[in-house]
Amino acid sequence: MRNLNALKTFCAALTLMLVGFMVQSCGDCKDITCTNGECVDGQCECPAGYSGDLCQYADCSQTLCPIHADCELENGEGVCYCDCGYSGDTCGVEIRTSLFGTYAADDLCATVGGSTENFFYTATVGSVSGSADKFGILGFGGFNNPVLNVRASVCTPTSWDIIDTTYAATSGTNVQSIVGTSNGRIADSLGTKFLFTDYRITFPAPDNTIQDCDLMLRKN
Repeated sequence: MRNLNALKTFCAALTLMLVGFMVQSCGDCKDITCTNGECVDGQCECPAGYSGDLCQYADCSQTLCPIHADCELENGEGVCYCDCGYSGDTCGVEIRTSLFGTYAADDLCATVGGSTENFFYTATVGSVSGSADKFGILGFGGFNNPVLNVRASVCTPTSWDIIDTTYAATSGTNVQSIVGTSNGRIADSLGTKFLFTDYRITFPAPDNTIQDCDLMLRKN
């Protein structure tokens, strides 16, 4: 009987040792390295702005961006970037407003399979309804019967793109479509604003011609 009791005692002691070891292991931070924050009782406690088992994932929850700006993660930190159509230190400047005005247009167009012509005319850049990254060009291409309006977008202070001609009705013009090549540039020289772009204009039947054009608009 004493041998049996001794075995029971040994088993009980071994069980207690194993349980104690497991409890100690669960709360052990020796083998845990938190990327951010610190280990407490075997688990990483993450500071605000981080998550994950090792607090290895950053988020933008602690980055306060101004209106017209969004947060993006960059090298593990939240960085504010202006929304499309806005600029400035606090993203409060509507880019398109700096473009509004009257422009002298120098439009060099080459008919596919035909001759090259230079068109000079006056165009007006103004606002259109909708989001703040849209503007209109009134008198595009020099058409005046009726005047042709083109809708465009401006996302950064140095680039713009033709979107379409749906900003204004184009019925009655001899234009089928105008398509930009998404490479429009905005430049300032000695206080004068310039808009550059390439585009293709297509005329319907019976004309059926296509012209590839290089446009420069100089603000008056």
